[in-house]
Amino acid sequence: MSKHNPPKWPLRFLHWFCKEESLDEIEGDLHEMFQKRSKTSVYKAKFFFYWNVLRSMRRMNMKTVQINWPVGTISFIQTVRFLRRDGVYSLLNALSLCIGFSLTLLFVWYANTELSFDQFHSKKDRIYRVSFDQYMDMGSYATTPYPVGPAIKEDYPEVLAMTRFASAGRMPVKYEDKAFFEKIKLADEDFFQVFDFPLLLGNPASALKDHHQVVISETLSKKYFKDENPIGKQLIIGADGSYNATVTGVYQDMPANSQIQVDIILSYETLHQLYPVIETLWRQMPGNYTYLLLNDESKANPLQRKLTQLKDKYVSELERGGYDFRLIPLVDVHFYEGLYNENSLNRSFKDLVVFGIVIGLILLISIMNFANLTSSRYLTRIKEVGVRKVIGAGKTQLLFQFLFQSFMMVVIAMILAYAVMMGILPYFNELAVTSFEMNQILQPVSLMSTCVLIVGVTLIAGIIPAIKLASLDVARQAQNGLSKAGQRRTKSYFLIFQYLATFILMVSSMVMYEQLHFLESRLDLGEEERIVVPINKSLSEDMKVLQAALEAYPSILATGASSHVPSFYGDSWPVRRSLEDTPVQTENFVITEDYPEVMSYQLLAGRMLNGDLQSDIDGGYVINETCATMLGFDSYERAIGQTLYFGSDEPKKGKIIGIAKDFHFDSFREKISPALFQFQPYEWMNYKFLVMKVPIEEAVNAIEAVETEVGKIDPEWVIDASFFEDHFKQRYLQETNQGKLVTSLTLIAIILTCLGQIGLILHYVLSRQKEMAVRKVLGATVQQLWSMMTRSYVLMMGLSIALAIPVCIYFLTEWLSTFYYRIPLGPKPFILATVAAGFIVVSVITSIALNAARKNPVESLSEE
Repeated sequence: MSKHNPPKWPLRFLHWFCKEESLDEIEGDLHEMFQKRSKTSVYKAKFFFYWNVLRSMRRMNMKTVQINWPVGTISFIQTVRFLRRDGVYSLLNALSLCIGFSLTLLFVWYANTELSFDQFHSKKDRIYRVSFDQYMDMGSYATTPYPVGPAIKEDYPEVLAMTRFASAGRMPVKYEDKAFFEKIKLADEDFFQVFDFPLLLGNPASALKDHHQVVISETLSKKYFKDENPIGKQLIIGADGSYNATVTGVYQDMPANSQIQVDIILSYETLHQLYPVIETLWRQMPGNYTYLLLNDESKANPLQRKLTQLKDKYVSELERGGYDFRLIPLVDVHFYEGLYNENSLNRSFKDLVVFGIVIGLILLISIMNFANLTSSRYLTRIKEVGVRKVIGAGKTQLLFQFLFQSFMMVVIAMILAYAVMMGILPYFNELAVTSFEMNQILQPVSLMSTCVLIVGVTLIAGIIPAIKLASLDVARQAQNGLSKAGQRRTKSYFLIFQYLATFILMVSSMVMYEQLHFLESRLDLGEEERIVVPINKSLSEDMKVLQAALEAYPSILATGASSHVPSFYGDSWPVRRSLEDTPVQTENFVITEDYPEVMSYQLLAGRMLNGDLQSDIDGGYVINETCATMLGFDSYERAIGQTLYFGSDEPKKGKIIGIAKDFHFDSFREKISPALFQFQPYEWMNYKFLVMKVPIEEAVNAIEAVETEVGKIDPEWVIDASFFEDHFKQRYLQETNQGKLVTSLTLIAIILTCLGQIGLILHYVLSRQKEMAVRKVLGATVQQLWSMMTRSYVLMMGLSIALAIPVCIYFLTEWLSTFYYRIPLGPKPFILATVAAGFIVVSVITSIALNAARKNPVESLSEE
C-alpha cells in the first residue's frame, strides 16, 4: 500500500504559529495519527489532520509576540530617515500615487452620483416612463403625445397614478419689483404622488389640481418672497398674462441625482384651458414625458403587452405607421440610450464604464510605479537588513517595519491627493457637468474609498517588497547580491503594461479630437454670430416693424424670425404626399422670408419662400434632403412642384417649392431629422424666436439695440438673448467634454509613465555604475553604453504598441459607431502616437543614460 502525505497548508500554518521547542513533538504525533487513519480512509485522515492542527493552537504551544513601544518610535524615526535619504525616489512615488488617488476619488464621487440617480424615490420600483419603441415608423422617442398619459390611466386599472412632465419654455416671471427669466415646466396633479419631492408648504394632492396653479422650489421662494409665506401669492408668468398663476406649494430643492430638475412647476390644467385641442393630438410629438405609478411591480410586463391596444382604439387609421410603446423603469431612465427627444441630463453608461477603465488604468500605472520603484531599491537595503538582523530584529519585526514605510508613503500621497483635488475640482466639474464640493469628502462613500485605497495600495504594492526584504539570507546576499532575473522580469511586465495603456490613451485622444473637430466643422455657419431672442405673441404680430427698426442699426447685418430654432424648441408635425400615405413626422419651421439666409441654410433645388407670392403664403413648402428622401422622391428636381399635405386633423394642402441642404437639430450622434419651412399656416402659430446675424465684435451693441426696440413695442418683455452657436454646442457638450477629459487623462498617463521611467532608469544606472566604468576602461564608447541601457526599453515599447493596436481598433470602432456622422478610422493616429510615444521614451532614457555613460570611470570606481 502506498504511503500518503498529509496536506501542506495545515503544516505551513503549524510552522507559522507553533514555537520551535514544541514543533517537533506536535508534528510527529500529527504525522503518526495521519498514517494510521489513512489506512482506512484518506479523506477522513485529512479532515482530522486539519482539525488536530487547529486543536494545537493552545497558549502553551504558540509563539510569543512582544509589543515593545520604543520599537514603534524607532520605526517611525527610521521611516522618516529612509524617506529623507531616498528623497528623489520618495518624491517620484508620492507624485505618482497622488495623481492616481486624486483621479480615483473624483471618479468614485462621480460614479456614485450617476449610479444613484432616482434611487431616493420610495416607490421607484413601481414607477415607469412611457416611451416609444416605434413612432409612426420614425424611430424611438422618449416623449409621447399629450393624450397618451390620460388614456392609459383611464383604460388600465393597474395604473394608480399618472403624471406628465413637459417644458413650457423660458418665460419672464415677475412678483412686485422682481423679474427674472425662468424655465417653466408643466406637471399633472399626481406629480407629488408619483415622485418623492417633499412639499414644505401646501397640499401635495391638490397643489397642481386646478388651472393657473404653480408650485415652486425652496430656492425660488427665497428668491422672490424672501422670508414671506408665498402661498396664495400670484406670479406673473409670460408677457401676455395667459400663464399667470397662484402659488399653491413650496417643495424642497430637488437633489442633484434626480433626472427631474426644475424650480417652478405649472399645473397641466393651465395648458388644457389655454389649448384644449392638445388632448386630441395623438400624432403630434411634443417634449412631453409620461410617468406611471403601478399598483404592483409585476404588472409592468402585462401592461406592456396591453399598450398595443391603444393604437387600435385611438389611432387605428395608422395601419402602416408604428405606434409601439415601451415601459422603462424609472431607475433605468438615466442611462437609457437610443431615444430621440431624450432628457438632456441622460448619460451613457458606456461612457461611464470607459471613464472608469481609463481611471483604473491610471491608478494601476501609479501602483506599478510605486511597486517598481520600491522593488528596485532592494539592492540598497541589503546591508540595512543584515545589520538589523545582527542586532536582534526578527523577520516579523522587519516585515512590519517595511510595511509601515510603505504605509507612510501612501498616506503622504493621499494627503497630497486631497490638495490636488482642491485645485482640479472646478475643471472636473466643468468637464463632467457636475457640481461637487470639497465638503463631500466627509460622505461615507468618500471616506470608505480613502481607507480602501490606503490599505489596499499598502498591501498590494508594499507586501511583496516587504516580504522579500524581511526574508533575505544576509550572508548569501552580501556575497552574491540579489537575484535580478525575477526582478527584471517583473519590471518588464509592469513597463509593458504602462506603455500599452499610455499608447491606447494617446490614440484614443487623437481619434476623439478628430471626430469632434469633424462635428464642429458641420456647425460652421460663417464668421458672424447669431443672436437668438425669445419673443412673445405681441412681438410676433409686430415682427415686420421690429425687423425694420433693427436692420437700421449698423451693428445688425440681418434679422429673421421662426417658430423653431434648432436646439431651442421642437415642433413636430406629420406631412404626406397624399391623404392615403403614411405620414412623415417633420420638424416644422414657421419662418419669415429672410430666416434661412440669417441661418446660412443652403438650397439644393428650387427656391426659398418669397413673401411677395400669394401661392407661397397660402401653401409653399421648402423641405430638407432627409424629408425629400423619406417622402419617396428619387431626385430633388422631381420633388419640386409636387403636392404635400401638412398637419393631422385637417391637413393643409400645398406644393414643394425648394429642397434645402440638411442641417443639425440636436446631438451629432443622431441622424438629421426631416424638416419643413413655411409661412404661417394657421393664425395661432406664431414666431417664438427672433434671430439676428451680427459681426462678432458688434454683439454687445446688437443686444442693446434689440432691448431698445423691443421696449418700444412691449415694455413689459424682458430680453433673454443668447448666442445660437454656444447654445447649440451645449447639445453635444457631453461628447466635447469626453474628448477633453480623455485628452487630459492621456497627458496624466504620459506624465506617470515618465515618472516611473525616471525612477527605474536612475536606479538602473546607479546599480550598474561600476560595470559601465569597467566597460569604458576596456574601450566601450558612449554610444555603445547608451545602446546597452536603452535597448530593452525600446523593445518593450515596441511590444506594447503591437499589443495595443488591435485593442485600439476594436474599441474605437465601437465608439465611432455611436455617431451617425463620423470619420473613418485611418492609420494617422496610430502613426502619430507611435512617433510621440517613441520620442517620449527615448528622450527620457537618453537624458539619463548619456549622463551616466559620460561620467568619469575613476569617480564611479572610487564610490563605495
